[in-house]
Amino acid sequence: MVERQDKYLTVLANGQSRQIRVGDLGFVWANPEAMRQAQYLGKSGNIIERYKFYKDAAIGSYTIPMTYSVVEDAVWSFAAQTAEQVNVSVSEPSLRMNEEGAFEVTEGHSGASLDEEASVGLIMDLLINKWDGQDVSLELPMVTVEPSISNEAMYNVKDRLGSGQTDFRGSSENRVQNITNGVSKINGVILMPGEQFSLVDHFVPFSEENGYAAAPSYSSGEIVDSYGGGICQVSTTLYLALLEAELQIDERHNHSMLVGYIKPSMDAAIAEGNKDLKFTNNTDSPIYIHAVVNDTLIQVDIFGHQMHGEDHQVTYTSEVLNETPATDKISFDDSIKFGHIHQTDFGHLGTESRLIKTVTDGGVTTEEVMNEDTYQMSPICYTIGTRGCDASTVSSLMSAAGSELIGDVISAIGANGGVPQVIQTAAGQVDTEDEDPTGGAAPSGEAAPAN
Repeated sequence: MVERQDKYLTVLANGQSRQIRVGDLGFVWANPEAMRQAQYLGKSGNIIERYKFYKDAAIGSYTIPMTYSVVEDAVWSFAAQTAEQVNVSVSEPSLRMNEEGAFEVTEGHSGASLDEEASVGLIMDLLINKWDGQDVSLELPMVTVEPSISNEAMYNVKDRLGSGQTDFRGSSENRVQNITNGVSKINGVILMPGEQFSLVDHFVPFSEENGYAAAPSYSSGEIVDSYGGGICQVSTTLYLALLEAELQIDERHNHSMLVGYIKPSMDAAIAEGNKDLKFTNNTDSPIYIHAVVNDTLIQVDIFGHQMHGEDHQVTYTSEVLNETPATDKISFDDSIKFGHIHQTDFGHLGTESRLIKTVTDGGVTTEEVMNEDTYQMSPICYTIGTRGCDASTVSSLMSAAGSELIGDVISAIGANGGVPQVIQTAAGQVDTEDEDPTGGAAPSGEAAPAN
């Protein structure tokens, strides 16, 4: 038995070889009691049974079968180690856009993988059932592994399926940083047919370490500073390109309040944990996202294989269904000079809207409602200065403010001898802000409305 255990099994796979001592695979006799049985052949039983054994042995041989076993886990381990040595990784094709705007394809190549399950079966069958006890070799089966996408499919990526563009002029330095950072995170993304894309997954975490700065964004009806403020303009620009490309939109959300860089129902807000922009590549080839910042413009283009004919046209119409004017919200501050009126928030028009998709194909026109959205109204906020006023003047101003119309307060200031002067202290153009991408977590000490 020891002689058999000291023999070697050599396996051959993918032009390489590997050896192992048979005993290291747990090779042993499976029926050691057969040896004890052989010792007592012709020596046990009554005289008739012993006589019959000798007569039979004189005519032919008497065989006691020997059976063997191996440790299956050891064979699996050997097969796995062999696979690490002989496997050849598959090379997926890749795609990039060069500086001239042309696509370059790096072709992929097939790989090879050891069929470990079949190999384990062959080794066990050889050693248990077929082995003659000498050094032995065995060819193990390999399986060809093809790239998940063909080279030809990559070469098909040449048509511009959709484009989106928005302008962020007037944005703060931090907001520009967030936009530029976000654009860089989606530029060059390749999506295979049937693959889903999550924009939040590509953007998070919203932190300084991930390239973001604190900038104004919407949170619970207020303007707050949060890391990534402004990133929704990137998601909105991508959404415009997706609409034109007619890719499958799986998830999209509107902002809580209107934004100034896009028409109602054409925006796409994101917020970690509850708002995402998700879509699926429902075409027959890969798609490539090209996203850049040019001066104050975000440009997003989606390239792939155009499946529609030249007579296929698609347009989108933003339709406002109802509007609620912004009201005036008036407060007082005795640290501000009488006559001065600080406008601390520009307010937002409450809006109900929808997005209509119109498709003309083969002379037939169809319409589809893509989005139906509601945007909150937020008031125009004014702080009235009362420093230096007597009690009668303050009472008169507060009485005028009861109408919730800033014009009445301005008239009351003039009637009390003041010179009304409106000073805009709101930080930047509020109508360019976005949903808080952090889901409500603002930087410490920066959670107050912008002013």
